[in-house]
Amino acid sequence: MTGNALVYDLSKAFAIHASAVKVNDGAWVFLGLSGAGKSTICRLLSPYAEPLADDWTYFIFPYSDNRYAVARGDIGNAKKLLSPQDLLDVRPIPLRAIFQLNQAQALFVERLDIPEYCYHLLVAFFGIPFNSNIEIASRKMVFSRVMLIAQAVPGYQLHFPLSADIFSALQSKIPEDL
Repeated sequence: MTGNALVYDLSKAFAIHASAVKVNDGAWVFLGLSGAGKSTICRLLSPYAEPLADDWTYFIFPYSDNRYAVARGDIGNAKKLLSPQDLLDVRPIPLRAIFQLNQAQALFVERLDIPEYCYHLLVAFFGIPFNSNIEIASRKMVFSRVMLIAQAVPGYQLHFPLSADIFSALQSKIPEDL
């Protein structure tokens, strides 16, 4: 167990390599490898949505009624683990949707199936350096949390153009309740 693992309670929260924005009263999270456009989509959406993180995002659980939430990540802060005190102080934002990013010439949105969705969430989890050092029991907990998130929160593959009108185009492609 690493020193960081001592203050990183995976039963309450975990960090993922993702960006996030707040839209209305909920969070949209964007997954993708380095260079996929996580920071770019945050900037493109910033006139319409509040940026929460552009590289690290925290999933908080359970939030209420066994739903999941997002906590502010790395914007304006050094990247760090959430301590138990940090978890008490955080104001979670309900998680509404998760998008796997791919840059493209035209906007195209499709639902992810559960296995592919879990794969992308796990890649995002292990994209945070200190997460790769957790012990086997904690990995099993993360796998079960990822499955629960994939079953409870809509997941999409988002092919997006680098365009300022991405927000209106995206809103027209996904359900209104997000």
